[in-house]
Amino acid sequence: MDVASSIAGLVALADLIFRKVFGYLKAVKNAEQEVRSFSTEIRTLSGILHSLHLVACQLEGEDFDRSIRIHHVYYCHQALEKIKNKLDNAFPPSERAVVGKSIIRKLTWPFSAQETKDLISELQRHKSTLSLALSVDNLSALLKALSQQDAIHDSINDVKTMLQQRWDLETRIALTRDRTEILRFFCRVDPQQNHDMSLNLRHPGTGLWLTESEEFRTWLETTSNSRLWLFGIPGAGKTVLASSVIEEALKKSDKDNAVAFFYCDYKNAASQDPTNILCSIASHLARQDEQCFEKLQQYYKVCNPDGNLPKPPDPTRLHDLILNMSSHFNNVAIIVDGLDECGKQTVAVAELLVSIGSKGKNIKTLILSRDEQHIRDFLDDYTQISIAARSSDLKLYVASEIELRIRSKRLRIKSEQLKEEIMDRLVNGADGM
Repeated sequence: MDVASSIAGLVALADLIFRKVFGYLKAVKNAEQEVRSFSTEIRTLSGILHSLHLVACQLEGEDFDRSIRIHHVYYCHQALEKIKNKLDNAFPPSERAVVGKSIIRKLTWPFSAQETKDLISELQRHKSTLSLALSVDNLSALLKALSQQDAIHDSINDVKTMLQQRWDLETRIALTRDRTEILRFFCRVDPQQNHDMSLNLRHPGTGLWLTESEEFRTWLETTSNSRLWLFGIPGAGKTVLASSVIEEALKKSDKDNAVAFFYCDYKNAASQDPTNILCSIASHLARQDEQCFEKLQQYYKVCNPDGNLPKPPDPTRLHDLILNMSSHFNNVAIIVDGLDECGKQTVAVAELLVSIGSKGKNIKTLILSRDEQHIRDFLDDYTQISIAARSSDLKLYVASEIELRIRSKRLRIKSEQLKEEIMDRLVNGADGM
């Protein structure tokens, strides 16, 4: 229900804005024509969103491409959020409840005539985009229902998958056994499980403020040793944002651009160990290049000499190995979440990561943590972004959850004012968490 739930949040916001504007027009009978046009645009947009939500629910899980994308939802949400914030400031609840405030309301209409016209134009653009998506998605559903080619297409894909798996088994089974043993030796803590869990927790549309920010895009597009530090209070959603950052970096990954990531976890002592963190990073790089794997294999033989007991990898040797392996790529992105969760090992981990980021000319590092002084001492020259749960993200999440619960009969709210109060209390009470 990714896109559908986000659209449900937009529906709630659009309806809320319309009720505020309608209340203003009802109190101010001679309101400007621009305000009346504005009200019409909001009402029409709300109708489109209601229809789009129904279609999105119907098509959820279908295997053809939908025209509506989460970025469409995000930018529409930004516009609605901007409008709602100004309306809330202009018409606080205490004033809206008082009879006879028509003159004051007219004088305190929060938008100038030009701003109102600009907002009308912006709403019309969103209407046009969403209307097109609605018509295309309806057409796609119709074509899918009328076509019998999907079953044939699925059968062909099944055959291709079977042949690919068989080819893998026949040509790589010997190598797979050897490499699995080597990779298992180094990858003692696999961050993939943490990554998958964080992705599942992430609500669609949230976090785009970060991945679309100038600081992050600069870091992502830079091939030199750029450095970025994302910090915030406990509960600000750093780990969930880390998954978004990693996914954006992975989109750039290819044979020339490598990505390595790790999640430190205070509940897992093994994930706090500097050796395990560097082992995982080295293992990630080895999986992405044949020559890198050969270097990891050579160090594996050092750690497992013939006729002698194996010895654990050394952090300093791993540090140098990662720098050596990075030379086989044009660009290496290393992302580590939860540096503050390494306990007594925090300083040692920070020192190693900063050293790798500064000595590797084609390595860029991104670290997420709390803002603690001993961490700031190491990362003070990093580009910094303060993380707090954005009110716009929270409002979209809360609005969508309320709408989904109402539609599924798990929540019964008859008063629209009560719904608005619940949203405001939850968002304002979160205090950035």
